[in-house]
Amino acid sequence: MTQIQSFRGMHTEVGKFNLTPDQSPDCSCVRLDPIGDLSKTDAGYRKFRFSSLYNSDNSGLTIHAQQTGGYYQHFMVDDGDSGRMVSIGDLVKSNVNARDGGGTLPDFTPEEEDDWEEVESGIGTYAYSLATFGDYLYAGTGVDGKIYRSSDGTTWVEVEDTAEASIRSLAVFDGYLYAGSGNNGLIYRSSDGTTWVEVEDTAQTYINSLYPFGSYIYAGTGHNGLIFRSSDGLTWAEVKDVSANASDVFSFALFNSSLYAGTENGYIYRTSDGATWTAIDTVNPNQIFSLAVFNEYLYLGENGKIYRSSNGTTWTEVEDTGTVNPIYSLVVYENYLYAGNAGNGKIDRTKNGQNWTEQKDTGEIYVYSLATFGDYLYSGTASNGKIFRGLLL
Repeated sequence: MTQIQSFRGMHTEVGKFNLTPDQSPDCSCVRLDPIGDLSKTDAGYRKFRFSSLYNSDNSGLTIHAQQTGGYYQHFMVDDGDSGRMVSIGDLVKSNVNARDGGGTLPDFTPEEEDDWEEVESGIGTYAYSLATFGDYLYAGTGVDGKIYRSSDGTTWVEVEDTAEASIRSLAVFDGYLYAGSGNNGLIYRSSDGTTWVEVEDTAQTYINSLYPFGSYIYAGTGHNGLIFRSSDGLTWAEVKDVSANASDVFSFALFNSSLYAGTENGYIYRTSDGATWTAIDTVNPNQIFSLAVFNEYLYLGENGKIYRSSNGTTWTEVEDTGTVNPIYSLVVYENYLYAGNAGNGKIDRTKNGQNWTEQKDTGEIYVYSLATFGDYLYSGTASNGKIFRGLLL
């Protein structure tokens, strides 16, 4: 965070504090003390008040006087120190509500915090894929090609052993849950999540991605760069060969009424009818591992960087994680866009598409998959097959 100006809270009377500029170059904090002897809430927060608020509308890069007079109720994680020093970044992320005639805060959009926990210590070695189907969350694994499910996100039961090396993709279409495998490019499906039937042998190596679009379900494959589709899930036909530009089709997304396919050599393919495809050279991104739509933009994850486009053709870099590791997953959860990183096992997020912050270091090597189920965001990781979940507070 770039330090522009810093502020300290100054005690005026019991329960009231003013925030005034502090010009010391090494200070970027405010001091907030609790109201009386207020006990912690169940979520571990304490209540604070202050009578003059300085805030930020750009994640703390600049701060300014927003409102004077009245009181504001300020909730912040308490570390046991009744006079804790709090960084401006923490202040910006805190939940601030106007109270006691303090008026509204139209320019103040605080970020909520995530609370993460490990819910599965290891199913397989890789938790490649996650999907919600009915009342269960399903996980596809490697290197054993099994499928697990959970009704509560914490207790997982094996429901299928495909004898494949991995289950790379999961998707719901027309009342069935579909699973794509590696290393033999097989597609399975189930109507109840427990009985599985092989419905297609694509003769490819991997089914990297599965995605419903219109009246069809689509499959992106590797390593021969083919796209298949089916209207009934039983009969599949090749609809696009992208091997002239790419060997793998990693991802799909629906954006502005068209289906987009992200490939291994930086090309995106677009179609409005599923039969005629247009190649788009993204120029800068060189491997498009993930695609997601968020706030009227299409986002793509590549090797350590995230790009976005308002038209699907022209792309702008919005995040550089500082690594060259793939962004394998992008998903929207509670008004934020989340990104899963391979190589460092971290999960980042953004609310405006441009300013990204780390939310969880899983301690694993890869974050392969992200999916929502119930009130939580789930993350499948490798190389220990652990599953984590986060709750927006």
